Amino acid sequence: MAERARLLLVDDEPSIRETVSRYLGHLGFEVRTAETGVQALRAAGEQLPELVLLDVMLPDADGFELLGRLRADGLAVPVVFLTARDTRADIVRCLREGGDDYI
Repeated sequence: MAERARLLLVDDEPSIRETVSRYLGHLGFEVRTAETGVQALRAAGEQLPELVLLDVMLPDADGFELLGRLRADGLAVPVVFLTARDTRADIVRCLREGGDDYI
């Protein structure tokens, strides 16, 4: 049996974490979730994800700071920002700060 791709979903909203992780799980991905930056750093250190889906607004860190810490810790996988912030400036910042894409 082929190994499932590992994703890390970081979002503080329970309904978003549940819905997105369930959907991606049905598509065959192994989804690990975190609701805070601290949990995300721990999860990424315990099992290297192949993709990170990252909210910008977290209770203990902003997603841009968290991405910087993940990159400083050597995480070189794609990061897609999940955010309700959709102004042109926010989109540019997501990409400029090292995100690979945004939703």
